[in-house]
Amino acid sequence: MIKPTKLYLIRHAPVKQIKGFFPKHNPDAIIKNNQLKMLATLIPNNCVWYVSPLKRAIQTAEALSKYVNYSKMVRENKLIEQNFGDWSGKKISEVWEVLKKSKTKHNFSFISPDVSPPNGESFKEQSKRVGIWLKNLNVLEGKSRDEMENFYSLAYIDYKYLAEKFEWNKWIEINQTKVGKRRLKLLDVACGSGKFPSALLKYSKLADAKILPVKYALLDPSSFSIKEARKVLELPLEADSEFETTLQEFICDKGAYDIVWATHALYAVPQGELKDALKRFIHGMAGSGFIAHASQNSHYINFYKHYLNGFKGGYGEPYISAEQILKTLNEIGVSYRVKKISYENSISENSSSQVEGYLQRCIFDDTIDLDSMLKNLTTGAYLDSCIKNKQWCFKQEVMMIFLSKD
Repeated sequence: MIKPTKLYLIRHAPVKQIKGFFPKHNPDAIIKNNQLKMLATLIPNNCVWYVSPLKRAIQTAEALSKYVNYSKMVRENKLIEQNFGDWSGKKISEVWEVLKKSKTKHNFSFISPDVSPPNGESFKEQSKRVGIWLKNLNVLEGKSRDEMENFYSLAYIDYKYLAEKFEWNKWIEINQTKVGKRRLKLLDVACGSGKFPSALLKYSKLADAKILPVKYALLDPSSFSIKEARKVLELPLEADSEFETTLQEFICDKGAYDIVWATHALYAVPQGELKDALKRFIHGMAGSGFIAHASQNSHYINFYKHYLNGFKGGYGEPYISAEQILKTLNEIGVSYRVKKISYENSISENSSSQVEGYLQRCIFDDTIDLDSMLKNLTTGAYLDSCIKNKQWCFKQEVMMIFLSKD
């Protein structure tokens, strides 16, 4: 359950254009408040805004801020539009007289990406500085890491129980026998930060299994998650291919993987896309599959429902439950068996920062702090019921679903 950071790209409001002329370098924006008001409905509150220091960008941001709040506005020079230098405001026909003699031509534009106007810059130079800015946004990775550590201060037990409640060594050895002397190919769907393979290595003594090194492919919409998951892999799990995508958008050959698994990975799949997502899961399976998912009686499913009712007026899709997954598998016609486990995620009542981070990650909303959750009539009543003997106790019921094509 890793929440990827989102980057919203917003163009400045339009500027006055004169047909047949290059745009001026720093003109004013033409602000239309009705359009900005509509745009504001698509932008989350309290984000960091990175804005070009050119007037049209600043004017757009300031006008937009009347309708949506930001936590900080940073004027970033690397986001300045391409500088056309001496060509700014000049007749295009005059510039063309110079360009048509150039040996550097491209069908991308009448100005090649390599061409630098006098006292200006090329499109390639602009792209390079914007690329540097994007690369240096790793401050967001630090935030993701802090959120992840708070979440897993409680959620680590989800994977510990999965590792301890089944004889994984025997199961994987059986799959190795089926493929003979070649290495197993495994796909970890929505791999997150790799807590499941990490738990297998620690608690199920997977290193003792009589298998060849497993070619372990990672799939997740977050590059940060894939990077974290790759770090934890140790023999007999050997990092292989990476796919930065969702399951429902994933494309592979039929039966490309001997094992496909997804552990606490499918909660946020839209209900209308669940069948297609599971079909793609099964399409990639050559033989065995495994899904671990919370039932409708678990904290993960229930707390999100309370959050939607308490903070969103009941709007929004609830998380997918294990029962919905089983119903969809029946519709598809796939063989499976289920093992149900129950336990609690618990921590001291005084561990407020960890609990806040855990609950925020449970709902994928870090704008609501623990105090607000407790004061809300809906989430507050639920959370009060989760405190016992000075301990936070979040009850979980998880279905371990084993699929087979045999």
